[in-house]
Amino acid sequence: FFKKRLTELETQSPRVASVLKLVFELFCLTVMDQSYDRGGGFGDFVAAGVLPHNGQGQLLRRIKQLLKDIRPHAVPLVDGWNIPDFLLNSVLGRYDGRVYESLYESTRNEPLNETDISEGYYKHLQYLLHPERRRDEAAAARAAPAPSATPPGRL
Repeated sequence: FFKKRLTELETQSPRVASVLKLVFELFCLTVMDQSYDRGGGFGDFVAAGVLPHNGQGQLLRRIKQLLKDIRPHAVPLVDGWNIPDFLLNSVLGRYDGRVYESLYESTRNEPLNETDISEGYYKHLQYLLHPERRRDEAAAARAAPAPSATPPGRL
């Protein structure tokens, strides 16, 4: 169905069709390589005699080339789904190409990054990584003087 629709699209919008052809080829090669159908993937194609046993390297090289070719079109392809930016909440999909600057800025402004060590570490993780700390804290609590029953300032 997709291939048929792609052929029809070539006359209506050749530029869109050329990008979607790359996406279609990437999908097909990825299925062949990864076996999304839970079958044997590449091995099934070798067993059927349609691919040589040493062809996986060539397949991977073509996948990498397709990824490079599709990259300039990634933002428009995602925008084609018309998902609002605030829902995507992504600093990566930028037309200006300033992905790394944007990513750095967003991590700088992230509230979880205001301290070097998060509160969750002190509450939970430190005791998993250093079980002796719980024992040390319990021993320190036992050794501390008991609080006085007399209210402060009432001697």
